[in-house]
Order: sequence, then C-alpha cells, then structure tokens
Amino acid sequence: MIALVYVDDGLFLGADKALVDSKKHACLKHWECHDTGDVMDFLGMKVNKTPLHITINQKAYLKMVLERFDMHNAKIAPTPILLGYVLQENKGAVDPVQCQKFQSVIRSLLYLMLGMHLDIAFAVIKMLQFLANPSQDHLDKAMYIMHYLIGTQDYHVVYDGRLNEGLIAHTEIQTGPVTLSNINPLLGSS
Repeated sequence: MIALVYVDDGLFLGADKALVDSKKHACLKHWECHDTGDVMDFLGMKVNKTPLHITINQKAYLKMVLERFDMHNAKIAPTPILLGYVLQENKGAVDPVQCQKFQSVIRSLLYLMLGMHLDIAFAVIKMLQFLANPSQDHLDKAMYIMHYLIGTQDYHVVYDGRLNEGLIAHTEIQTGPVTLSNINPLLGSS
C-alpha cells in the first residue's frame, strides 16, 4: 500500500483494496478530513482509470500556464533546450520586473516537471541557477521550454497493470520509435 499526502490532499492506493480502505479510514478517524471517493484529480493532475491501466496527465494545468504566459499559439520547439547552449551569469544590475517574470515561469515549469514532465528536468534545473539575477537571455530560454511543452500537451503517463515487466519507457526520435524495457529491475513491477 502507498499513501501519498501533500499538505491537505491524500491518496491511498494498493493492490489489496481491503487494506487500503482500512488504512484510509484509520486516517479519517485521526484527522479532520473526508473521503471524496475514487480519485479523478490529484494536485492538478487528471487521473483516468480503467480496469487495466491508470493514465495521468497535466493537460489542464499546462494549458493554463501557456495561456498565463501568452504562449498558447506559439510555435513548437523540438527539444526543451537548444543543443550546445551554455548559460552565462548575468553580471548586470537586477531587473526586478524581469526577475519576477522569470521566477514565475520557473515556478510553473517546476510544478510541471515534478508532476510528470521529467523531460524538462535538465533544462529547468539549469535555469534555476539564475533565479537571483536572470538576464533577458535566461528568460528567453525559459520561454523556449514553454515552446517545447506546447508540443507535449497530449502526453500522459500510463501505468499498465497487465504488464509485469518493470518500468517501460517509449519515446519518439527522428529515426522512429524506440522502446526501453526493464530500465532498472530495482524499480519493481508495474
């Protein structure tokens, strides 16, 4: 059984429904909370369940972020960061308006990254190094990550209960689809 708790939201899951229900009800007795039934949304992530798999996406949150930064009609970028791009420290004076916008973009990207967009992790973490004094170039590269995300709006994570092969990842590259099976047997079964 797994219990995920974030501030005032909780999610209980596991293969043994009786165990999950008993632990969930034990928590309900100790804390002022209520059972909202089957999960459909958790921390802004949409959860869809069928008897064979669970699908999670952040499409609604991503759409909101793209609209907030006026990126909903922007062109799609093929990667989260440009190949060979080297970030340079901004030695100029801090621009409070630019700093606030950059930090706002990075906060939104961090939430997407931590939720399900691990594909932007490297780019976002590189940008984090410049939170205190971002240049216009840093802001432009943070927005470039948004250009990449435009093309990922329909991406989702699928947990397939039919397979018992560990973690399986799929990706599309220029030469076609590639499947990586059993990336790390220590991660356990699906």
